[in-house]
Amino acid sequence: MRKALREIKDQGEIEALLRRGQVIHLALNAAEGPYVVPMNYGYEDGVIWLHCAREGTRLDLLARDPRAGFSVLVDYAVVSAQSPCEATAHYASVCGWGKLRVVEDEAEKRKGLSVITRQLLPGVAPEFPDAALAATCVLALSPDMLTGKRNPAAGR
Repeated sequence: MRKALREIKDQGEIEALLRRGQVIHLALNAAEGPYVVPMNYGYEDGVIWLHCAREGTRLDLLARDPRAGFSVLVDYAVVSAQSPCEATAHYASVCGWGKLRVVEDEAEKRKGLSVITRQLLPGVAPEFPDAALAATCVLALSPDMLTGKRNPAAGR
């Protein structure tokens, strides 16, 4: 990492950022180059849970190659200045890669959707009718590598 002072080395802190995020940018391998899509997600116990429709580009690409990259950005704010060269941004981010898989087991699908619900909709009961569960594809991403970086605002 070029700016080593901004690197987050504590894996617990990196995981805490993943638990706070709401949108992940998921990168999959297409023949033409990387295919990047923003998605809602939830993180728990070393697994990033995602959901999508049961068909589409994501699943087509996943069927060919389970490798995925991703990034999550939290606490982002541009800090203006008189000159663009003096401007900066405050942020915390996590990037990584790992293997992505389609979750087939119904109990595991419910678990993944529950993790997403708790992260994005605290206080909302994670209840999923059978019809909704059948119409939803749940994905599990197991990171092989995680890096974190930050440029916090003063006092953070």
